[in-house]
Amino acid sequence: MTYGQMIAEVLRLVFASGGAIVGEGAEDVARMKNDPRYADYIDRIPGAFNRALADLEAKKMIPWKARQLAWAEGQGRGGAKAYKLAEIAPDLYEIEKVGAWNAGRGTRELLLVKDYEYDSEELIIYGGAYADAFVLQYTPRLERMTAATDAEAQISLPEALASAIPYFIKGDLYEAEEPGEAAKARNIYEQMVGAYLPPQHQVQGRVVRVYDF
Repeated sequence: MTYGQMIAEVLRLVFASGGAIVGEGAEDVARMKNDPRYADYIDRIPGAFNRALADLEAKKMIPWKARQLAWAEGQGRGGAKAYKLAEIAPDLYEIEKVGAWNAGRGTRELLLVKDYEYDSEELIIYGGAYADAFVLQYTPRLERMTAATDAEAQISLPEALASAIPYFIKGDLYEAEEPGEAAKARNIYEQMVGAYLPPQHQVQGRVVRVYDF
């Protein structure tokens, strides 16, 4: 789903009884921004969209990303290795798991690493000299929308989640003027999000914990 498609779907929901025809392309969105019927809603959509993203992040619904970190690439800190988060995961929202591969064991099983810490700048992994590489699994921070966001750009979410967002936005836009409609829209959003199972929860791979450090 593109931002233009999302904006159009919001307006279709808001103007469901008005029979308005809403386009989805960049030119359509630009035209609607100058239309008094739509302008106020379009101006308020980015803030509502960003609140929807924050809600999805808080609900742990965002599919994880993974980065492989070579042992040799980390900065030595005694027996630990430090990695710059701005370099390895610039879109980090929250670290979920750190694992380690050990090719010498003749297995592709991921060894769970428990002794690590991170702040806004660095991930520090203690011990782990047995590892050939680490695997960082994390929830990404999604890109926020602004008034200047390209209507043709893709929303970086699975379709099942992206299609729920217009209902969140309708509920947000209608909260003061039509609380009943707002509640209905928010309930639909919650049902759609509740039915979605993030990929990391669909398959439980085998994890072998070898060291607690």
